[in-house]
Amino acid sequence: MEAPDTLVDIIGDKDLLIFGLFNDEIGYICSPNNFCLNPDKPYVDKIRDEWGTNHYCETNSVGGPYTAGQIADLYKEIMKTVAKTKDETNANKS
Repeated sequence: MEAPDTLVDIIGDKDLLIFGLFNDEIGYICSPNNFCLNPDKPYVDKIRDEWGTNHYCETNSVGGPYTAGQIADLYKEIMKTVAKTKDETNANKS
């Protein structure tokens, strides 16, 4: 699975700052291209990958490997609506 577009890329603002409940508050949002679960005890025991990287975040993730992509897709839709609204507002001002 590929990593979804970042919110910075979607919105087009490198200074983007988003406030909300994330990580320790509600669970981690992990990129699907690096999502690794213990095959015997998924979401119960953490696992280390072949490079020794600890995949603790996945055991405490929200919604599994598809969540990051779903959030990215939602932001794309939001930004389309924002752009359309701006265009309509600017057209009405003319």
